[in-house]
Amino acid sequence: MSKVINFNAREFKFDSSCDNNAGSRMFVTDCNGQNTEIYEIGDWGWAWTQICCDKRLEKNTDYVFRFAMTGGYNDTCDGTSQFVIVPIENEDITPEDWENRYVYNLSQSQYKPTLSKRWGDGMLRVYEIPFNTYECENFRFMFISQHVVARLFTAQELSAYADLEDYSYDDWYNERFGQKNRFKGYFKNSVNDFINRTVNNALNTAFARTNGEIYGCGDGASIEFENKNMNGSDLSRILRNMGDGSHINLSNCNISDVEAFLDCGGQSDGSNFEMTNTNIGGRAFCGVLRKIGDGCHADFSNTNISYVEKQYADAGNNTDGCNIEMRSVTISSGAFSALMSKLGDGCVLDLSNSYIKADNTDIGFGSRADGVVINLNNAKIPNSIYRRLNEKTGDGCCINENGLEIYYDGDPS
Repeated sequence: MSKVINFNAREFKFDSSCDNNAGSRMFVTDCNGQNTEIYEIGDWGWAWTQICCDKRLEKNTDYVFRFAMTGGYNDTCDGTSQFVIVPIENEDITPEDWENRYVYNLSQSQYKPTLSKRWGDGMLRVYEIPFNTYECENFRFMFISQHVVARLFTAQELSAYADLEDYSYDDWYNERFGQKNRFKGYFKNSVNDFINRTVNNALNTAFARTNGEIYGCGDGASIEFENKNMNGSDLSRILRNMGDGSHINLSNCNISDVEAFLDCGGQSDGSNFEMTNTNIGGRAFCGVLRKIGDGCHADFSNTNISYVEKQYADAGNNTDGCNIEMRSVTISSGAFSALMSKLGDGCVLDLSNSYIKADNTDIGFGSRADGVVINLNNAKIPNSIYRRLNEKTGDGCCINENGLEIYYDGDPS
């Protein structure tokens, strides 16, 4: 009989060799109404996270490491979720020990779980990992996460899950992308065609209709418009239908402003925004910024973004772990300042070959951000923006200034 090692959140800690661990140990109420201590690791950005636990075991003995988890996967199938066993020959781990590690890929259930069940809106998996110690006594157990969020906790006996519905990763994937395809399509008639079609799907997508407007959170929605003219009101109605993990494509469009503050709904985490080759008003652009949440990817390349008044330059709460591409963009300095106030820790901003047009709008850059990467390759920016850019960047930031042109805009600094 193999000896069982059960996962215990209290025995694990963040690996100090990782500079950007994300997550926390916490108590949650699970789907059975029980208080459960878990370790939540990873984020929707690219923070490489490791938690580890060292144990001394018996030589030449069969063991099973047993744990339960939810999450550990994402829509784009490009995340990392692993369980690792490292035999340590001596007291301290060496590169040779690391080379001899055992790696179990948990993403997309690539290593098959012992049990896989529906768990609320997600999937519960129980793993029982067998291994033999051979001539080694010291072992390190490690969980790794990047671009996914995983919750790890002690597994109950398998019989405790007998009443739950069997539910595999393939089941989750088919349901998830079935939901996304419900929204996908090109709307040739007008923006109102999109609005009408989402109304027709209201009962299926948990939207509520009030006074002719659509509100709700369509997680996983895919919304595409190309070669369209629309105003800020049209844009706000579209964005309000985006939930987490969504995709929106507004390429080759003209988006004009309206004389109002745009209500685009709550932030959308882990979503993809494509707004390339587009002309967009400054107030509309700030509405898009307010929609962008943690771990999003946004591409505004080859886009012209116009002036925004100070009272409308509100980008909402800053976000972490975002990747924003603004290659070959022309943007007013006020709109750019709103963008900078949006950037949180661990974001990547590509401004290569872009031009920031000074407009004398005094808008702050928000709080400092750590671990930010900014590419200013062959960009052209005013000196006031450059000064505030350096004030924005905190610890562990990297700025590429190759070919950067800084021009005087009247700021004496």
